[in-house]
Formats: sequence, C-alpha cells, structure tokens
Amino acid sequence: MYFIYRLLSNIIAPVIRIIVFVRMKNSKEDPLRVKERFGIALKDRPEGDLIWFHAASVGESLSILTLIKTIKAKYEAVNILVTTSTLTSARMMESTLPDGCIHQFSVHDVNAWVKAFLHHWSPNLVFFVEQEIWPNMIKKIKQREVPFWLINASISQSSFEKWLIVKNFAKEVLMQFNGIFPKSKTDADRLKQLGLTNIMDIANLKYSSQPLSYKKEDLKELKGSIGKRHFWLATSTHPGEEALIEQAHKIILKQFPDALCIIAPRHPNRADRLSKELDLKTQQRSLKPKVIKDTQIYIADTMGELGLFYELANFAFVGGSLTPIGGHNIIEPAKQHCVAIVGPYVSNFQDLLEEFKNSKACITIENVDELAQIVIKYLKDDSKLKEISMNANELIENQTNIINTYMQLIEKHLRA
Repeated sequence: MYFIYRLLSNIIAPVIRIIVFVRMKNSKEDPLRVKERFGIALKDRPEGDLIWFHAASVGESLSILTLIKTIKAKYEAVNILVTTSTLTSARMMESTLPDGCIHQFSVHDVNAWVKAFLHHWSPNLVFFVEQEIWPNMIKKIKQREVPFWLINASISQSSFEKWLIVKNFAKEVLMQFNGIFPKSKTDADRLKQLGLTNIMDIANLKYSSQPLSYKKEDLKELKGSIGKRHFWLATSTHPGEEALIEQAHKIILKQFPDALCIIAPRHPNRADRLSKELDLKTQQRSLKPKVIKDTQIYIADTMGELGLFYELANFAFVGGSLTPIGGHNIIEPAKQHCVAIVGPYVSNFQDLLEEFKNSKACITIENVDELAQIVIKYLKDDSKLKEISMNANELIENQTNIINTYMQLIEKHLRA
C-alpha cells in the first residue's frame, strides 16, 4: 500500500505544482516563499539540536506555543522549527514565536520534496499536531531513526470512516510514531479500533495554552468608541454563518436598538465580501478601528486581535457550530473570563464540550432564535455569567500537568 501511495504522489506531483501556483495567483500562497512547498528551504539550518513541530493551521499552531516557550526557557540553545500550511497561521507564528524559532511552510507529501526537506533540516525530534498524517514524510522520518510523536491527536468521524476502509494501511502508517497522544477519549477509542498499540495518555494541549494577547491601549480605545452601547461577540465564523448571526442580531435590535454585533470571521480576508453580503450597517476594523455610532455590525478583520475581543466581552458565540463545520476552541474565551456560547454542530470537540457542559462552564444553543434569546437575556442581566466563567476556569486549572508530560519526553531524547 505504501508503494501505491508513493507512486501516486509522484504521478500527481506536477498537478500539485499547478494547484500551488494557482493558489499563489489567488493570494492564498506567499509568492516569496512558495518554494518551501516543494522542500526548498529559504533559511539555513542553525547548528545544534533542532526540534520540529508541524501544525496545519491557526488553532493547532496556537496550541503548541506554550510548549515551545517552555522548551526555549529550559533549553535556550535548542533550535525549533515550526511548519504550518496556511498564510494566516504563518503570519501568526512569525509574530508570536520566541527568538531561536524558525517558521517554514509545510512541504507537500511528495517523496523527492520530503527527502529534500529532511536532508536540509535534519531534525533531532519531531512532533506532528492533531490530524497531520503524511505517509511519505512519516516513512522517511522513521527511516532516519528520528524519535517522533503525534500529539493532541484527533480523528474526526469522517476521517475515521475513511481510515477504516484502509485499516491495514492506517495501522502501518500510524504505528511508526513512537507514540500517539490523543486529545480526547473519543479520539483514543477510534485509534484503538484501528488496531494501534502505541497510544499514550490523553493530553489536550489546548488546556495549557496561554491566554491570547492584546494591547491595553487598544482595549481602552475600543471600549471608548463603543461607549455605553449594548454589544455581543461572535468569533471564528464561517461562510453562511454570518447571515444567521445577522438574523439573530435583527431580533436583538428590536429589544436593544443601540446593540452592536462584533463578528470576528475565521478567515479575515473574507471581510470585504462579508461587508457587501450583510444587510445591516457594517464597518471593518482594518479600515476604521474606532466604532462609528451608527455601525450595527463591526467586522474584526485584523490579524492577531482575537484576544482583544475576548477581553472586551463577557460572553461570545464561538462559530463553526451553527453550520456543519464542527466548532472551534472554547478554551480560548474561557481563559479570558469570556463565556462561550456554542451551537449544535460540535463534532470537532464533542468530548471537550461534554466536560464543559458537565461543569456548567459554557452555554449551548440549538438555533438562531435561541442564540438571539440568550444574548438578549445576558444583555439584560449578566450576573449569572460570573459563575459560569468561574466553573470554566476551575475546569482548566485541573489540567495543568500536560506540558510536563511532553517535557519529560524531550528531556529523555535530547542529546546532553
């Protein structure tokens, strides 16, 4: 099966090149760094030990920041390489990674490109994050006898069903990891059903992440421009979801004519299109930071400011959950005492949500009308939110030893 996969990946390599260059033309790839997609490094490998983390996009990237900072604090001389797949995650990593860390775009899983990448960077330890399964890369790492793990491992229901079709191949690929740390019991059970015996303790890195950063002067300015207006927040929203949020806001406006809805879309580059699609009076933060008096929907389309809005709000609807996306991280708002509201589509974090629900640490809704009514409820009286926020923080504080688990691995395998 590996032979067939390797053969197919070599055959479609020219097609992958074309796709990458089309994406570049559509501003979805960095033209100055597109060679990195093909295993051509644009930076030199520094001397000494190098730990490589691969995380696909923003959420996965943010989940490993605390671990990376802990490593650098203890092993200042150790170099860290982080690869990600998206422009958004690349910009985020370059602005948040500590000194001594390098960011590269991930290489596509074609044998020759993988070999070039590994030959250049020659990592001493490797960590793949969440769902990053690249058979050619995994095979080559194993051949180089480099210790490597899959951490925060998640396997969605749809991915699980596909892996079951090629169960033997899945087992052959995944058993090459030194160990797999699932992020939930559901993920652990699915991995066991694939026949894996290298499954480690459940360890969700997102519990250990630091609160998102923000600038105090920006918070003061934003509060000043909103003034005494009622407002609510919707984050990590997806196409089609913003129209539902606008529908909810129209209901809210009947109770609170001055109400402001702040929408932080999952992909900020959609802001221009979004402002044209919505009926209500919109304003983009990237064009005019201060909230204008008659603005009804304020689109937070700037990079790296989600922490600012979680700090601003007492509660937030977390997107990807009103449409069948599967939901997004509810630990981030909780760490800033912002209560998460989530919809019915939560397949990406079902176990995590159950923990929050059992602890009475979040709010769940089923549809647009319920969203509108819950927002109205807490705009009228937000006293109950403090109790929910305290429950969330207590839950998070009980998960503080995760970083130690990974540090023990690193200490064991790094050269003295």
